[in-house]
Amino acid sequence: MAATGLTRAVKRVTVVDQEPEQNVGGQTFWSLGGLFLVDSPGQRRLRIRDCLDLARQD
Repeated sequence: MAATGLTRAVKRVTVVDQEPEQNVGGQTFWSLGGLFLVDSPGQRRLRIRDCLDLARQD
């Protein structure tokens, strides 16, 4: 997702993944899709109040 966002912002990126080509998605597959985001654009769009201090409390 980070690489996609950067390319949409017309930035050049290089993706390096420890998993072999047959395991498309690399570590995303092993993480089972779990993400920990703080004050993301999606949260702001939904008016969800978040900040690093609140995240640390959680």
